[in-house]
Amino acid sequence: MPVHEWLTRIGERSHTVEGPGDGADGEWVGLIIDPHRIPEEALALYTLDGATDIVPLFAGTELRSLSAYGPWAARLTPGSPAFEQAEMLCRELALGWMCRPPGGALEPFVEQMQRLAVMDDADGGQSLVQVQQPEAWTALLASAPRTHFDLWLQVLGPVYTPTPTAGWRCWVGAEPRGPTSPPFLDHNQCRALDDAPLAWWLGQDLGIPLEAVPPDMLEQLRTLREAGIHLPDEWRRRLAKPGGAKDQTARSKPGAAGREAGT
Repeated sequence: MPVHEWLTRIGERSHTVEGPGDGADGEWVGLIIDPHRIPEEALALYTLDGATDIVPLFAGTELRSLSAYGPWAARLTPGSPAFEQAEMLCRELALGWMCRPPGGALEPFVEQMQRLAVMDDADGGQSLVQVQQPEAWTALLASAPRTHFDLWLQVLGPVYTPTPTAGWRCWVGAEPRGPTSPPFLDHNQCRALDDAPLAWWLGQDLGIPLEAVPPDMLEQLRTLREAGIHLPDEWRRRLAKPGGAKDQTARSKPGAAGREAGT
């Protein structure tokens, strides 16, 4: 896979929708959310009708020591106050994403996400994937081999990810075909996860979806970051804007990389 093909695959594997309820069947909605960036807003889910089985994603796993700092998984009732709160936190603040798992059990959803949170990588170790970050999760879905993508969505159902422009995209898998190896992050997938926060920042700053982010600008931004330049104002000043576009004020600073190597 070419280095930035994952950006193109976003448009191939997903489509724009108005929200997580559009065109999907199911009695409940799965939520993966980062409760730590804005704790008060996330904690409000406990007090609202429609949120059940809110659990730390890493509870009961080898990463249980990180449970206090990791994402939550939750079951939401569509249209409930908790659902509306979570939808806002995901869409406007990029704190997480949603899905429509088939069946009524929460466990397959949680177990699938636990497996994807820690993956073997191309350097011979393991990487902690920031699955709660929409940019990292989008990069993983877009860069994964098709067989893995379809297998994951067989468990998760339709997946809904927020966009840098405060919209939603829906990802739908096909019937898995043929045998597949365990999930593994190759060099291009690791690169996609590392570049995802930069691509997200560009999408916000330019007001464009991730799949429209110019690869040459992403390369420029990566070069600036590797040179130790991390301030958004400096990025705007140094980046060559496509088509003479004017600088805009970003709605947020870039997040941490989509993975942490050496887990």
